[in-house]
Amino acid sequence: LAVLLFVLTPLFARWASSGYADLPMAFYYTLAALFAWRMWKSNSPVDALMSGITIGLGAWTKNAILPAVGFWFVFLLLGVVWKRISFKALLIACAASAVVAAPWYIRNLVEAHLLMPATVWTRDAGWTVSNLLVFITHPENFGFTGWLIIIGIGLALVQVVRHPRGSDREILLLIFTLPYFAFWWLLASYDRRFLLYFLPILAVLAAVYSLKLWERVPRQYQTSLGWMLTVMTLGMTVYIASISIDYKIAMLHDPFMNDAAKHKIVVVQRSDP
Repeated sequence: LAVLLFVLTPLFARWASSGYADLPMAFYYTLAALFAWRMWKSNSPVDALMSGITIGLGAWTKNAILPAVGFWFVFLLLGVVWKRISFKALLIACAASAVVAAPWYIRNLVEAHLLMPATVWTRDAGWTVSNLLVFITHPENFGFTGWLIIIGIGLALVQVVRHPRGSDREILLLIFTLPYFAFWWLLASYDRRFLLYFLPILAVLAAVYSLKLWERVPRQYQTSLGWMLTVMTLGMTVYIASISIDYKIAMLHDPFMNDAAKHKIVVVQRSDP
C-alpha cells in the first residue's frame, strides 16, 4: 500500500524521470531507515552495517541528506538509551557511514575549502500556513496521498504521546520525517521538490494508518468501498501516467523513431515560445 500511495503521488510522477538526485537520495535514506528499524528489532551488526552504508551512500548522492544524518543518529542513540540497540551496533553504523561518506566531504574541504556549497536559497523560503499544510494545500502535487499523510502524522503523534515505549514504529517514522519537514519549511519551502527526500517514509506512515482506519470500517461496507477505491486508483493511474511521460503524442505517432528524430522533437518543442 505504501508503494501504491507513493507512486500515485503527482509530485513523484513529475520528477521520477528527471535527472535530479532527489529520488536516488530518497532511496538510500529510506533504506537507512529500514535497516535502522531492523536494528531496533534484532540488534544485528549486519543491519547496523547496512544502515551506515546506506546513509553514507545517500550523503554521496546529495549533500541535502546531511541534516538527516543527524536525525538518523538521534534515532540510533535513542535505541541505545532504551536498550534496543547495543553501543557496539551504534559504533558499527556510525563507522560505516563515515567510511562511505567521508572521502567525498574531505575532498570538498581540501579542494574547495567548504563542506558543501551554498545551494539553498533560504531567502526565498515561505513561512506560511499554506506551506506548513503543504500536503493538503497543494493537491496538484500530493493528491489524496497528502490527506492520508496528514492523518497519519496526527494519529502517530497521538500514539507516541499516549504510549511512547510502545510506539517504536511511529517514533522511527516521525524522527526520520518531521525534523526534515521543519528544515524544509524554514529554509527551502520555495521548492516542493525537496519533499521527495522523505516522501517514501511519509507514504509508509500514511499506509500504516490507512490500514488501521480500514479495520474500523464495518465489514458490510468494505466491499463497496473497496470497489470505489479501486476505481479511484485506476483513475489516478491514468492521470499519473499522463503527467509522467513527456512527448506522448510524438511517441504514439512514431513509437520506433530513431535518436535523431527524438532530438529534433525536443529541440523544436523547447524552441517554441
